[in-house]
Amino acid sequence: MKLGKRSGSSAAEAAVLPFEDNAGYGTLSVFELKNLPESWPDTLNKVPIRFHEITPAEAGLLQVAQEKSGQYLPGDVARRLEARREAFVGEVETPRGKSIVTYGWVALTAEPLGNTGCSFGPPPGDAYLYDFATVPEYRGQGFYPALLRYILGELARRWIRRAWISTAPGNFVSFRSIHRAGFTKVADTAYISAEPGKPAYFEIVENDTFDRELREIASRAYISNRG
Repeated sequence: MKLGKRSGSSAAEAAVLPFEDNAGYGTLSVFELKNLPESWPDTLNKVPIRFHEITPAEAGLLQVAQEKSGQYLPGDVARRLEARREAFVGEVETPRGKSIVTYGWVALTAEPLGNTGCSFGPPPGDAYLYDFATVPEYRGQGFYPALLRYILGELARRWIRRAWISTAPGNFVSFRSIHRAGFTKVADTAYISAEPGKPAYFEIVENDTFDRELREIASRAYISNRG
């Protein structure tokens, strides 16, 4: 996996711009779980909500919430759970009963990054957090960063070392929520499409503003599935 400055216009210069000015790059952030506080300084959401891990018996409920939030294949939740992925959700009380309003997934082994042809393989003892969403009518209430904080607490109890999470280029809302939850940005990332004879890959943009050791770990975690 390549690590370094890109040719052409200076990617290293672009990487030090404020995130809002750097829409061509995604981001990778990490939380060192040894630094998890005993309590958080502020309350992110005001609406009562219960966070918990999904069981296979609840797969159908999460499938409904996912389909409200985006496009998913039928049975997606059940397949992920069978593949030993873990789902965490937030539920609120509604006139019709409990309803899942926010969710996110955790992988302890290599997880494909959409249809990019690449995966992110967290180092042993680390976790990768992915595919978070909030049902449209409940967005803007702080549920996403609150769910992240809940998951961090659960992972810390299992002695997980680090939690990694990424954003797609231009996803400023997710980036802000991640950092409200206490994550630290590790790097800007660029997706390089496949060419004849060359697989697609993710490039970590070199920037000494960020921790070099963590950038090196991240560069090894991005895997080309056809490389």
